[in-house]
Amino acid sequence: MKVIEVHNFTKKFRNLIAVNNISLKIEPGEIYGFLGLNGAGKTTTIRMLLGMIKPTQGTVLLFGKDISKNFNQWNNVGYLVETTHSYPNLTVRENLEVYFHLRKLTDNKLIDNVIERLKLSDYRNTKAKYLSLGNLQRLGLAKALMHEPKLLILDEPMNGLDPAGIIEIRQILVELSKRGTTIFISSHILNEIAKLATKIGIIHKGRLIKELESEQLEQQVLKKLIVETRDNMKAVELLKNNSIFSSINDEG
Repeated sequence: MKVIEVHNFTKKFRNLIAVNNISLKIEPGEIYGFLGLNGAGKTTTIRMLLGMIKPTQGTVLLFGKDISKNFNQWNNVGYLVETTHSYPNLTVRENLEVYFHLRKLTDNKLIDNVIERLKLSDYRNTKAKYLSLGNLQRLGLAKALMHEPKLLILDEPMNGLDPAGIIEIRQILVELSKRGTTIFISSHILNEIAKLATKIGIIHKGRLIKELESEQLEQQVLKKLIVETRDNMKAVELLKNNSIFSSINDEG
């Protein structure tokens, strides 16, 4: 049984086709990296997966069941979409307590465990409005992880984190995968996805243009493309802005 099974997802906003006929199948325990530039359609796809917006056409099954008819399936899902929502005047712990009760959880240790796990102990009594972007992101991840879901859907979870924080979150996700949690994670940063995902789907202008195993990606990344330009420095800057590493060779 597939954890996520998407058939022909399409989303139109008036004349804009944000997502164009995407189909996905994600296996249990897989870390599926959804890679694409900003504006490629990653967040729209995730919002359709989570039922936040309705697809123009297409269907999605979670754990083999139609999510629109099986609301109990959401008990098995944790998610983080773009910038996490928090109650600004509540502390970190109070925010998690709200989520704890919304999830109808009963084990109070879950709150303290996830605070420690996400290294938020020093901020447990800090109001959310005073947190840095990185710690707000940690709070969002804490909400996604607290009920120990079987499926995690994460939209750009590394946003705002410093390099040490990125490594910590990566280690947490890898450990969860080893325990059997399935993870769907989007990013626009190739290097980060390559270090984490077991399978990668590349989305461009709303279309899923390629799927490949992580080993295949590593082999392709090693390939080099030599391009002759009129303005090398401008080309390097343009590529950098799109998360593509480049260098100027000896011949210019």
